[in-house]
Amino acid sequence: MPWWVAFKTSIPYYTRDHHGEDCMRIVSGFCVDSGTEEQARVIASDAAVIGEIASVKRLPYPAGPRLHGPVENDCPSFCRQPEKCAGLGSCPREYACDD
Repeated sequence: MPWWVAFKTSIPYYTRDHHGEDCMRIVSGFCVDSGTEEQARVIASDAAVIGEIASVKRLPYPAGPRLHGPVENDCPSFCRQPEKCAGLGSCPREYACDD
């Protein structure tokens, strides 16, 4: 189950780009794959040693950037606007973000 964990301020997030090179992005939150809201909060807190969590809300689809928790989710990151979709049971758009 995907959850959007939003932070009170943007934080640095270290990842690899599509060439496999290390890079840093500034993000306002993470999508966390976990079974419960509390698990998502703990996973995000452990991964982001800086940054205070503002909210944790259910997402209709996985989004990026993404942290994988105890739940394996092979579903691609379809949601491109997780800040707008967080807390909704389905996508509010008439067509998919990745179209």
